[in-house]
Amino acid sequence: MCGHGTPSGGFPDRCGYGQRLPFLLISPFAKTNYVSSSLADQTSILAFIENNWLGGLRTGTSSFDNIAGSLNDMFTFNKPAAAKLILSPATGAAVR
Repeated sequence: MCGHGTPSGGFPDRCGYGQRLPFLLISPFAKTNYVSSSLADQTSILAFIENNWLGGLRTGTSSFDNIAGSLNDMFTFNKPAAAKLILSPATGAAVR
């Protein structure tokens, strides 16, 4: 997108997705041992918050959260997917 056509949101030097980085979701409602194939980026987190607690209200028309991929396939909201894990402060090993 950089240097070709209209820049995203009308702002120059907004070239789209950058480096590919892993996304690790830590939640009691995260699916266990699940690898998602959905396209997500940093603004997917912002869009998730906006969708769940702000009724879908966005920060602006030129923000990338408007085109962000969904994180919903990574969750099981009907019940926690994993039991609580307690670690020993001294060793870091699982206590129970």
